[in-house]
Amino acid sequence: MSAPSEPLLTNPIPRIAPVAQAHRVEVIDVLRGFALLGILFVDIGEYLREATNFADRTAGGLIRFFVDGSFYPLFSFLFGWGLATQMIRTEGRGIRFVPLYMRRLVVLLLIGFTQVLFLEGSVLHDYATLGFVLLLFRRASSSGLAVT
Repeated sequence: MSAPSEPLLTNPIPRIAPVAQAHRVEVIDVLRGFALLGILFVDIGEYLREATNFADRTAGGLIRFFVDGSFYPLFSFLFGWGLATQMIRTEGRGIRFVPLYMRRLVVLLLIGFTQVLFLEGSVLHDYATLGFVLLLFRRASSSGLAVT
């Protein structure tokens, strides 16, 4: 018996890989780093909020208002933007998005639960849980999302 002259798999399975440097949106990477740094400062500030005088409590309250009101929404927006970008890129390559993203969310969930063992107030498990909810709305229209 002779070996087949053509490979059995004519269409190789598309592979997912990190985005090439030329295709990265650097401002998004900068914003993501800025948001994470801000969240780190918020977390550090939580340990330092044992202020006893009025001026320190007021300053801490203003900082929490402006920092919490800026960094968490920015990071949340970037989380959703990342989901949409990954969905467009993977489906454009013929790769099933949902199993890939669910695997990533499970890893994020495990990291979040591990972090909760050591730090109070970790939000990673919240992001992972909400990521699963986001998957339910990935095919919704803009007007449908506005109603929701």
